[in-house]
Amino acid sequence: ELDFTYTSLETLLRKSDFVSLNVSLTEATHHLINAASLANMKPGAILVNTSRGPVVDTRALIDSLRSGHLGGAGLDVLEDERDTFHDFGDLNVIVTPHLGWYTDGAVSRILNITFDILSSFKRGEIIHRAI
Repeated sequence: ELDFTYTSLETLLRKSDFVSLNVSLTEATHHLINAASLANMKPGAILVNTSRGPVVDTRALIDSLRSGHLGGAGLDVLEDERDTFHDFGDLNVIVTPHLGWYTDGAVSRILNITFDILSSFKRGEIIHRAI
């Protein structure tokens, strides 16, 4: 049995040394992390976003990093991925080109799922996975 307690986002941000974002992009999660939520984060905390870029307000993130409130960020996605030259300067930020998911295991699973879908389609079966 796992020993954990559900808590509010505000409490989680206030108490966590590391916050990893792993949510889908919806109206509710667009700029989920904004100036107000960043201000609520524990001083020196690290923010990691591997979900979708617009979940984080990039300008607010840069401001929080510049002020020294946040200790750093790891970004596998950006709010506007066409603009990879955000003003991160000498801030403590690591940016990867949207490949944080890339492992041998992940590629193998993707290939297996793709072949399963193609085989089902060829047999005239209903495809149960959205692509």
